[in-house]
Amino acid sequence: MTKTKSKKILQWILISVLILLILIFGVVLPAVSISIYRSYLDVCFITDEHHMFSVDAFDGLTVENVEFPAKQGHMLAGYKYRMEDLENPHGVVVFSHGLFSGGQNRYMPIVAYFAAQGFEVFAYDATGNDASGGLVGGVSRGVMDLDYAIRYVKQDSDYIDMPICLYGYSWGAYSVGTVLNFHPDVKAVAIFAGFNKPSLLIRQMGYEVVGGLIDIAMPYVNLYERIKFGEHAAATTLGGFKKADQTQIFVVHSTDDPVVEFQYGYQLYHDTYGDDPRFRFVQYEDRGHDYLLFSADAMAYRQEMDAGYDIYLAENGLERNNASRAAYRRDCIDDSRYFEMDITVMDQVTKMFISACEN
Repeated sequence: MTKTKSKKILQWILISVLILLILIFGVVLPAVSISIYRSYLDVCFITDEHHMFSVDAFDGLTVENVEFPAKQGHMLAGYKYRMEDLENPHGVVVFSHGLFSGGQNRYMPIVAYFAAQGFEVFAYDATGNDASGGLVGGVSRGVMDLDYAIRYVKQDSDYIDMPICLYGYSWGAYSVGTVLNFHPDVKAVAIFAGFNKPSLLIRQMGYEVVGGLIDIAMPYVNLYERIKFGEHAAATTLGGFKKADQTQIFVVHSTDDPVVEFQYGYQLYHDTYGDDPRFRFVQYEDRGHDYLLFSADAMAYRQEMDAGYDIYLAENGLERNNASRAAYRRDCIDDSRYFEMDITVMDQVTKMFISACEN
């Protein structure tokens, strides 16, 4: 084999390897990464029957159903809650719900609590949840939809010139912190189990499925979110805190949270703003992700009733599914005990909201 021929063969090998790498990193990996990501979030989430509430379960609570447009033009379902005898509200609390479990309905005890404290409350189903159109599509959707919910509140005749406070849980907590980049005039924000930016939650979720391979996929998923959601994907909660430098902030998290890791939210916020007087931090050690809101009595009662579910199934010849869970709740569970909130913390949030609205 001549030297010239060997050189040509080497060149073809190098070109082939280069083409293969381009195909893998420029086509295959992006396509696979985004496809898997979309399989989790290009969907709709509907609240299970056994988690749903009726407004009639809360004395004096009323609701008016409305619609408002999302950025892409589809309609979002909004809910204007208030106590029927409310005369001089402190302001309006905009509530932002979590991800993967449906819209705002399952959080109605929180809505009823704030309404009972003298606030108007505006809640909504984010895109792809319960009564709202579209598909969720990405983590940054939460910030985008909340941005448009606040825009709606600011122009609605029932809320004109009212001070605005925000309350969010999990995905909603990330949303209410990050949306401050676009609405720095918000008076106060309560962040329960939030995270600083989408990539932190996406990586955590992906690591549980594919392990360390998620690090290869992250650049493509981040780019996908940025292209799809633009400035809303680029924003972070820490960035919102910096821009809204007059907003009062209340942060609650538990160190043993398995869904949103403590280090991805609370720890970042506390490291940066732990000495700032406009921040209040409440840290738990044993509340996980789902029990931040509930009293010690409620957690004990929940453990007791959750353990009794299998007995109920056996006694009634039922299968484990949403319908039997709903029946078990109707037949056996005292909602006032099961959903009893930790009033100590909620009262602190309320005092901060009222103080912020008055200043």
